Amino acid sequence: MNNITQLPTNQLEPNPLQPRGVINHETVSDLVGSIREHGILEPLIVAQTPAGYQIIAGERRWRAARTLKLPYVPVIIKKVNPQ
Repeated sequence: MNNITQLPTNQLEPNPLQPRGVINHETVSDLVGSIREHGILEPLIVAQTPAGYQIIAGERRWRAARTLKLPYVPVIIKKVNPQ
């Protein structure tokens, strides 16, 4: 079962192997407006690391949340194989 929890925005870090490659800042700006109006509708997927949590899915939502200075974001913490 996927439990949704809240984590401090500043404890999350982007994945250096992010599949999108480059984040389009225009789409993040559009997302800022949506999150401002409706909130984050889908939790981010993260994996715990020694330094905090790494984003598996939802980096644009995280960037938008940081722009809005949201202190917490909804997440689902997944256990991943470090390979």
